[in-house]
Amino acid sequence: MSNIALTSTTLSGFLEADFQQFKDVIQDGGVNAIVLDVNQTGTSGVGATLRRDLASASTDNSVVKITQDNAGDDQPALSIQQDGNADALQINTTATMDGEYGIRIDATSASTTVDAAGGIRIAGGSARGIYCVRDSTSAYTTGAVAAIIQTNAGDDQPALEVQQDGSAQAILCNGFLGLGAPTELTIATGIVTATRSYHTIDTEADAASDDLDTINGGNNGDILICKSAAPGRVVTFKDGTGNLLLAGDFVADNARDTITLLWGTGLGWMEISRSNNL
Repeated sequence: MSNIALTSTTLSGFLEADFQQFKDVIQDGGVNAIVLDVNQTGTSGVGATLRRDLASASTDNSVVKITQDNAGDDQPALSIQQDGNADALQINTTATMDGEYGIRIDATSASTTVDAAGGIRIAGGSARGIYCVRDSTSAYTTGAVAAIIQTNAGDDQPALEVQQDGSAQAILCNGFLGLGAPTELTIATGIVTATRSYHTIDTEADAASDDLDTINGGNNGDILICKSAAPGRVVTFKDGTGNLLLAGDFVADNARDTITLLWGTGLGWMEISRSNNL
């Protein structure tokens, strides 16, 4: 423990401790010993500060690192108890680029046997479990307040799952619910493959007209909105020819015509509504 260095001052709120007592705890303490105990009795300043002011050329690791190496330990690596009415943890970051985060959690376990394993668990309490707030004009923002990104195309699990066992909404949106700009699908021998909830459909080889018999892709309960890609190319959604279950054929002869479908496993794409907008 020769690398321990303590700075004692009453001006900035740094650690105040008797070094000899601290040393004795490390040498003689048992499994229940508290290696470091900071008890702030002053009415200003912080209880403990860990600070580094070095450029990247002079650093190769984090300012603070908590490592639990014993796989048999069932206790948290970090526990925070906040009995007051302020935040339990506050993070102020100047991150401005992709790949810079206020909090980053890498859940590296590849276990598929523990259903509840994950990066973050928030339990209990009467207030919001997660609260994301941003108060900046568009001049200072380049992305969403919160983003969930799944980059592995081989993953067949949802990027977001919401279970609501109460009587309120599973998701409450006070604003527009956006599907993003549609991406174009081109018919190939009567087939397209949907990858999102909003697509434009174009004819094969830009033909004047084409039939769409089958839409591949989708999971049980998915909703799909389709419209014609171009006013000069007519797309006919065929009822019953492939996996489209419609109230008769639907002819989309201009870019304003839309049809909304619902995927049912073992059934196909079932029509919810259509709109022939002249």
